[in-house]
Amino acid sequence: MRIRYFCWSLLAWMCIGLAHAASRYSDILQYKLNVPFSYIDVIGYVSSYCLWALLTLVLLSIIERLRYPFVYRSLTILFVCGLIFWLPLYLALDKIIAIILRGEEMINLVSHVRQSSAALIFFYSLIYGLTFTVCLGVILAKKIRQAERLNAALTKQQAESAMQLSKQKIQLMQSQLSPHLLFNCLGAISALARKGESERLVDAIAKVGNLLRFTILNAPLKTIALFDELNLVDDYLALQRLRFENRFICSIDIGDLDDGIMCPPFTLQPLIENAFKHAVELTEEVIDIQVKVSSSDGRVKLSVINTLPKDCSSKDSTGIGINNLKSRLSHLYQQDYELTINKEKTCFEVSLLFPTTLNNNEIVE
Repeated sequence: MRIRYFCWSLLAWMCIGLAHAASRYSDILQYKLNVPFSYIDVIGYVSSYCLWALLTLVLLSIIERLRYPFVYRSLTILFVCGLIFWLPLYLALDKIIAIILRGEEMINLVSHVRQSSAALIFFYSLIYGLTFTVCLGVILAKKIRQAERLNAALTKQQAESAMQLSKQKIQLMQSQLSPHLLFNCLGAISALARKGESERLVDAIAKVGNLLRFTILNAPLKTIALFDELNLVDDYLALQRLRFENRFICSIDIGDLDDGIMCPPFTLQPLIENAFKHAVELTEEVIDIQVKVSSSDGRVKLSVINTLPKDCSSKDSTGIGINNLKSRLSHLYQQDYELTINKEKTCFEVSLLFPTTLNNNEIVE
């Protein structure tokens, strides 16, 4: 990095030296001055200005080592000390270059420096100030770029960490669904076993196998086909019919659904399970459950309406399934979904509206 800076600064100062030599030659021609001017003078100008490339390299190295953000006092001390040290050294080196190129005799350099005019000292002090400012600007730009890259890396790392945490939360919540659903299914099988109904028991075990297969294959996915979710609901309802025979009537209206519609796994099933937990299981009355599925304008609407028992208490009619679903939807869609619950005296309705997605291959890692 420093070598590159030195090469660029050397090239820049050589160009400045050539420009100064050209200006001097132009003045000689314009004003017809009787002053000799040759290639030796051009080399002298270029060599003299190349000394400033060394100063540039030194200033860049020192400023880069200063603690960032820079302290005004430190910069001031560096500027003054550099000026006091550099000007006499430069004037002496400049004279040595002139002596070497022109073959002059060596003189007392200290006397030469002391005899330098105020205008010359002011001119070189101005060049020093500009050089210091440019070096400071270069290092500042470098520090700012480093800070921006660091901030960008930290932001990216934080975003990745947040995404990973979100995925882990979704995975945890989806893993909670499997034993919860399995517990209810085993309850249905247990009821059949107690009744000694072997044929229906075999059918129930097959349905449980379908549910477990669905869980293993689809629970890790963020989205699945909506029709796969409906197949899960069919198996779930078949098990519940074995458990609560003649205690509920369920109708499903899906209308004209597109095969490509997607939804998160275990989206509709918890809504229907809520109706069993807070209505069917609490009474011997026949509970009417209506399921409606529709889509329009890139959004899917799921509605589950169930009647309530006459002696239904006023306690909350939502359980872990719906609360879990809300948490998963929040992680997947942020605020871009609606879950509304409407409870009346004789019926309970829960509706879910969320955007469709075709990304059924993305896995929660």
